[in-house]
Amino acid sequence: MTGWKMLISFAHPHGAAILKSQLDAAGIPYQMQDGETVQMVPVYSDAVGGVKLWVREEDYPEAWFIAQHGPRHTADTSRTPSLTFDSLWDRIPLINRLPDSLRIWAFLAALVVVLVPILMYGLLPSRMEVLTKEEWCVQDVWQLGQPVEWNCTNGQLTMMTKPCQALLRFHANGQVTIDCSKEHGLEYALKGKQLTIQPSSDKPLQAVESLLVGTYDLQLRGERVRLKSASLELEGQQHVLRIPSLIW
Repeated sequence: MTGWKMLISFAHPHGAAILKSQLDAAGIPYQMQDGETVQMVPVYSDAVGGVKLWVREEDYPEAWFIAQHGPRHTADTSRTPSLTFDSLWDRIPLINRLPDSLRIWAFLAALVVVLVPILMYGLLPSRMEVLTKEEWCVQDVWQLGQPVEWNCTNGQLTMMTKPCQALLRFHANGQVTIDCSKEHGLEYALKGKQLTIQPSSDKPLQAVESLLVGTYDLQLRGERVRLKSASLELEGQQHVLRIPSLIW
């Protein structure tokens, strides 16, 4: 058979059935020799050399591979791997080591861990809201690094660990009031963590008001407040309750 080469031989015709179907699937033409002879007289199989399967010479290498190893498996190119979820999972550390059944739960758990703090932070009151919400009890005062006492509240009792030296209030309209002064000649501006207190008019300021004028670094931690400028430092907390003095 010119141009053809024997690929393999089988003792019986049915032995070639699987290989024939694999060659058909691969599009490789073939011819079977002595199949009818062996089928009619099986004892002739050894005499004629069995049922022989021939393929074209140019198809022989591929046909031989199929005969030895089975058909080649080609990759599925119907989808783009870079756009599939599997490829995305494989790029995430730790998650790429988990089985597929656990990957989605691990991803959702990680998403919750990331989103919850962001949402909670977004719900926190702003620095301005905290500053203007309550009256502040000034408990400690330092002027040029030295502790001083104002005693504006005359030692009024409060629900604090320390008595208030002064009661300071930052109003939403930008006004600053302190109980040491009957006049309210101060206003404030808040920019980030920088608080500026300045006169609100040309009227003369009282002594304690003039001390407050300046630019401060504002620190708010829970119910505590700390104001620090170049010359003055105030520290206190939110004023919880003022109990009037008892008269006997």
